[in-house]
Amino acid sequence: MSQLDRALRAFDARAFAERHGGHKESSNKNSHEYLLVCPECGSDRLRWRHNYPKMAFVCWGCRKVTGDTIRLVQIFERTDLEGALGYIVDG
Repeated sequence: MSQLDRALRAFDARAFAERHGGHKESSNKNSHEYLLVCPECGSDRLRWRHNYPKMAFVCWGCRKVTGDTIRLVQIFERTDLEGALGYIVDG
């Protein structure tokens, strides 16, 4: 397992979602799916699944905003790839 994979597994998704106004969608404690407000269309239909290895998101409001957890951090933290990786690794 690479260092990036370990960092993604250790990434505090709940804290990140709460910081950006999101909340956990699933009532199942083993599920890691969050709802966030889409930065593109403003709807609260951006769904982010943070289960390893399928860490992906999609906005069901506009369907323009999709990607993986790294891309999500880039969008919400308004940073480039290097900044997003640093954010994930450093917590």
